[in-house]
Amino acid sequence: MLHDTSRLVRLDAEWALSPDLADNSPERKELEAYLALGADQPAGQMRIGQDMFNRHRAADAETPLRKAIEWDPYSPVFYESLGVVLDYLGRPADAAAMLWGGAQKNPQQAGPAYQAGLAFAAAGKLADAELALREALRRDPRLDRAWYNLGLLLVQTNRSPEALKALDEAESLAPRVADYPYARATILLRSGDRAGAETALRRVLALDPARASARELLRGL
Repeated sequence: MLHDTSRLVRLDAEWALSPDLADNSPERKELEAYLALGADQPAGQMRIGQDMFNRHRAADAETPLRKAIEWDPYSPVFYESLGVVLDYLGRPADAAAMLWGGAQKNPQQAGPAYQAGLAFAAAGKLADAELALREALRRDPRLDRAWYNLGLLLVQTNRSPEALKALDEAESLAPRVADYPYARATILLRSGDRAGAETALRRVLALDPARASARELLRGL
């Protein structure tokens, strides 16, 4: 496909194979000429940044992606793309802030707010993580993973009763997911409710008989 007579076919192949194209190859030159045509537009700057990232030049990708946001601060996809790059560069707090910015530009969708919440949690910014997760749930109360991660977050901030309520919501929405009763069991064990923990662990093993950690906890009761 790199040698197809159709330029569009070649460009599609060059984009997909960009990390493997030699710098001075005709294919690389054709792709870069194509990318340069859109360099005066935000979407074109995003494509340039994505190509740099795909070529393992993440540090170089930041500049065009920031330029895309500067030129068009209203499109969430630019924030999300830069957030991925910043996370790869080992800057989780910056990545989380960028993902949250994208979520605010996309107020109808729960997914971006959820991803921002996870990123804030990974960066240790628990208050911001809670805000983002609750916003995701405001947008979509049926997002079971958001309830689950909110529960885990609430445990970290010593709010076990609220955490259990969040896990209840998660399990009611997705009763076949063993992670949710397992998290409940660990919270109940910490609080000294051995009977409740046993019930939750048996539920875990009914859903996932191979989960050794649940079986080990159950043996210790």
